[in-house]
Amino acid sequence: MTVKNFIRPFYYFYLFLNHNFQIFTKELIYKLLTLNVKTSYLLDEERIFKKVKLNLNNRGINWPFQPGYKPHIVYASIPSHWEMINIPHELKKIGNLSTYFTNERGIDVSNRKIARKKIDEDFLNWIDDLHKISKIDIVITYFSGAEISSKTIEKIKIKKIPIFTFHLDDRLHFFGHLVGNIWSGPYSVCKAYDLNLTNSTNSLRQYFFHKSLALFWPEAANPDYFKPQNSKKEIDVLFIGANYGKRKKLISFLKENNINVQAYGYNWPNGSVTSNEMIQLISKSKITIGFGFVGFSNYQCLKGRDFEFPSCGTVYLTSHNKELEYCYKIGTEIMTYKNNYDCLKKIKEILNNDDLLSEISKSSRESVLKNHTWEKRFKKIIYNNF
Repeated sequence: MTVKNFIRPFYYFYLFLNHNFQIFTKELIYKLLTLNVKTSYLLDEERIFKKVKLNLNNRGINWPFQPGYKPHIVYASIPSHWEMINIPHELKKIGNLSTYFTNERGIDVSNRKIARKKIDEDFLNWIDDLHKISKIDIVITYFSGAEISSKTIEKIKIKKIPIFTFHLDDRLHFFGHLVGNIWSGPYSVCKAYDLNLTNSTNSLRQYFFHKSLALFWPEAANPDYFKPQNSKKEIDVLFIGANYGKRKKLISFLKENNINVQAYGYNWPNGSVTSNEMIQLISKSKITIGFGFVGFSNYQCLKGRDFEFPSCGTVYLTSHNKELEYCYKIGTEIMTYKNNYDCLKKIKEILNNDDLLSEISKSSRESVLKNHTWEKRFKKIIYNNF
């Protein structure tokens, strides 16, 4: 056994304790600080829309855009693979898209303190130059405190440009870590943005307390990429993701109970797969397993795979998370499990019922097409399609 393999379990246990403690204490504090605020008030989309509209109208911005109008959209981020196969493609369906990607600007993001300073200067100059050539209607970023400063956001707002952002890890990383003297998470910049989009209802209280506008905004899928391949369903159960913690225990438990489950990803014997290979595997699978846990904690939030996998026309069986009920009809569009034994029970139920397998596989894809594409998510905030 190598030193690395010997240390790994202890490191994972440390992360388990650390992540649980962070989320528990943060959410308890914000719950106490906002005791008089009902969750229904925080989830009220009409309330949020009215405040965003008022703020933008007061800056001389005609918002929301009228249906049929094709806005000039800027999307800015430190691009990751999941973004590249989802976001630009879907935004182009809505309007004219200009992208600001740090790698294309020659910015090294390995040192975030230096990178943030460069992004602040370069992004603002890039916006200025582009705005002179073609009026920018809206800026959407995937930038938090590690990538951009509040001052830069405010300077963009002065140009009468709405600037929205989304935060997908804020249940754990609302503060993040210090980069210089600024927190790397949404905390540092949320008040400056016109609208913050979060994938966790549990994060809404922290935005509210810090006097910033936030909307519950689940992830979605690019249905033109994540789609059925019309393959023969020859894999009973599939899991794709890294091998650690609860994941390893569940997969081992299923195999011990004679379930034909195949696992791919970091630290599994089958190894990792490309995105194209992943879609082919999902299309060949009767059931695809999901985990909704945040980091190494016992807490959950929505994941991109909650929409990408169902979009491929599989039976998606994932850990039970109440936020999924805002998105799907549980039991008919996707299925959830509460523990390993419940997961085993659901798998046997599906594998022994071809009609149920066929119905949910079809319904999952239909649900994504109707309600959960990135195009629909962005239209919601651009045209007020609430």
